[in-house]
Amino acid sequence: MERQEFIINQSEYTHGPNLVAMLMGQLAHVELSYVVDSELLFWNTAFGNDGFAITANGRRQEGTIRFKDKHIRIPAYNVIPVYESTEFERKLKPRAIMHIDRFLVCEAQGLTPEELAMDLYRDHKHMLSDMSGYYPTMNAISPISLYPFGKTVFTPTDAELKKLFELQHRTIHWK
Repeated sequence: MERQEFIINQSEYTHGPNLVAMLMGQLAHVELSYVVDSELLFWNTAFGNDGFAITANGRRQEGTIRFKDKHIRIPAYNVIPVYESTEFERKLKPRAIMHIDRFLVCEAQGLTPEELAMDLYRDHKHMLSDMSGYYPTMNAISPISLYPFGKTVFTPTDAELKKLFELQHRTIHWK
């Protein structure tokens, strides 16, 4: 699989159907199905008092590697609500609003050490070992997407969330 990087904050296709159509067109040669991420979900352990958790070595998560067997994951928008998984299931408010200025698609083994470090992995072996617990079919040649984090608004106000959801033509659905 060819490595492809997309800068989406400088595109006229910054969100919604235009972005999804553009990305699918650019990735059509891969011949896989797509999962369109209209929000990012994380386990509760990813969150600290001031956003994403800090590891023992003081590093903060700066991106997320996403995988689904036989699919390519792409963002629906360049600004995405972030939820803790169980809170999303309970239809609670997003924890954050995340800018996704760029993202890339490649085989898992194609990530650089710097890209692995964004999701707090030491190396490919560490990533595959950890992620195989969630995704048993994932291996070194599996297609993954990396979403480096851009500007993040933690604990967004109701007004910020309303503006985001209006821009995305989505209904506000939290309790």
